[in-house]
Amino acid sequence: MPQINVGSSNITTFGYSVTFDILNRTITFNLLPFTTGPGLANTKVAFSVQDSAGVTLASIDFTAPQIPNPAVTPTWVLDLSDSPYAFLFSSFSIVASIQDQGGAIYTVPPLVKTVCMPNDFQEDGSVPAMFQIITDCGTNNITVKEITIQVYNAQKPVTVTKSGTLYYPTGTINPIVFTNTPWTNNQVWTGQYRIKCTTYATYALGNDFYVIVGYVADQVFDIICTNKMSNLLCCIREVQQTAIKNCGNAKGENAQQLIQEITVPLVSGIMAEMRGMDATAEYNLVKNKLNCSCGNSSIGQNEIDPVNPAINTIAISGVGGTFVAAPTITGNTKNFVIQSSAYQVIKGNPADPGFTVGPVDTSTPNVVKTPITLNYLVGT
Repeated sequence: MPQINVGSSNITTFGYSVTFDILNRTITFNLLPFTTGPGLANTKVAFSVQDSAGVTLASIDFTAPQIPNPAVTPTWVLDLSDSPYAFLFSSFSIVASIQDQGGAIYTVPPLVKTVCMPNDFQEDGSVPAMFQIITDCGTNNITVKEITIQVYNAQKPVTVTKSGTLYYPTGTINPIVFTNTPWTNNQVWTGQYRIKCTTYATYALGNDFYVIVGYVADQVFDIICTNKMSNLLCCIREVQQTAIKNCGNAKGENAQQLIQEITVPLVSGIMAEMRGMDATAEYNLVKNKLNCSCGNSSIGQNEIDPVNPAINTIAISGVGGTFVAAPTITGNTKNFVIQSSAYQVIKGNPADPGFTVGPVDTSTPNVVKTPITLNYLVGT
């Protein structure tokens, strides 16, 4: 953590975090919660930023500081949108200084971090995202999942946010906006679907330096729930009756052979249609093999197969310091966010030998104890 203890009349501690957003080409500096003090309104904060080529992107100048009043605006965004994406992948040297009301300047030791190019990086600054639509035509449910491999610098993200839209076939129902995956909806139509989504994944590189990678998806899916395979039922029954009526002769054996040959494509086609996939290949194979001419096909809205309804009640409440926010609904999926605060007991002055904090005691289930031990003999 780039932080120092100051102890002046205006400033208690001084520190900051850095968030590097690759897709939007910005670097955000945030003084909270690392910069504290009783008179921050009377201080100024300035930053110096240099890349590995020695190019100065920001300079420390207290006549025009980047944060002139930390008490009002504790953040500053360095806009790099004029720089090509290739120049973003570099080692950056960052220095931060704060000036108190009396003019004294305090500086945090330099922070040097390297921003690497993500795998599969695109010219528009994004990384391709991959989604999956799973359709169950029998239960009339559609499930949207993201299957993107979100790994950067051999790390998993510490936070993920999504902003996406599922577009149903033109002329059917309104698009569905979503911020979580997976989710389901009980509206299935035959036709072309489209998913557009931007997923922002934040990765921690240590010392409160974060990199945000934007994963962008624009995918098209074809969903078909027309039950072509059921149109072949009349032909399959005819062949089956022929095999039964001509048991033991050549005609019956030929019919039995046809049934064996169509079994695999028939089952494969039925399973494909249950998942909203096109079964045209399997349909044509069976139809041609049986020389089938009966039945017809139709296209329309899919409807749920009747099932015995069940009522299920889910109640989620927080206890023991856990908070449950109001749920959000996407399609017919209800999302609950369960939050718990992390409490830290630290020294105001890490170098103070007069007392000791910790170690943490977790011997009692669901109880975290942080003992504070006074060192009475110190300084006597």
